[in-house]
Amino acid sequence: MSHMRTYTTSIRSIPALALACQRLNLTFHENQKTAQYYGKQLDTCEHAISIPDTNYQVGVVKNVDATYALRADFFDSQVRKAIGENGLRLVQEHHAAVVLLEAQSAYGAELVEEKRHANGTIEIILLER
Repeated sequence: MSHMRTYTTSIRSIPALALACQRLNLTFHENQKTAQYYGKQLDTCEHAISIPDTNYQVGVVKNVDATYALRADFFDSQVRKAIGENGLRLVQEHHAAVVLLEAQSAYGAELVEEKRHANGTIEIILLER
């Protein structure tokens, strides 16, 4: 039985989303147009994310406002564990990746330290070159 849900997010940067996936040990499939879920069923998307230890994938679908939504079957506990309830963990990683990429691009900054707090906050300390 499928439990597909779409969660609107503030994700705007595909490179940052790919980096967020890497940081969470997920595999980002750029331009993969289908994502697999329950019983090897497929759903259309712009990009897909593979999750270790499950055949389920997360679809990344484009919204009309140029943001991206996450479409997934959250019945699978590995999906919830990997990207968080309603995709919140992945969205937080995306925002951290945006900060990293922008700082590296604009200032040549280097990541010095990263702290993960119990409330899900990610603290990033950068060194400007």
